[in-house]
Amino acid sequence: MKITIELPDELAKALLDIAKVLAQHIKIEEEPKAEEHPKAEEHPKVKLEEVRAKLAELSRAGKRDAVKDLIQSFGVQRLTDIPKEKLPAVLEKAKEIA
Repeated sequence: MKITIELPDELAKALLDIAKVLAQHIKIEEEPKAEEHPKAEEHPKVKLEEVRAKLAELSRAGKRDAVKDLIQSFGVQRLTDIPKEKLPAVLEKAKEIA
């Protein structure tokens, strides 16, 4: 099946001009590829339980004040109030205390 649309030259040129302008001003976002977003690798999954266990170990070792200061350094009073994305940093600082 063949469809033919006849347009006056002026209309065809106007449509092409509009398409060019739109292409310059509208950013078309492509679907991100899995390998382009290695966020899982950048931020290893650290569970709250892991951090809690490490901090409990430090508390039992007599470093309760250091643990309290560590938690408060994140602007909160309780470990559970620390955002999940900051848990890797908490664990790293806890390892430094040890």
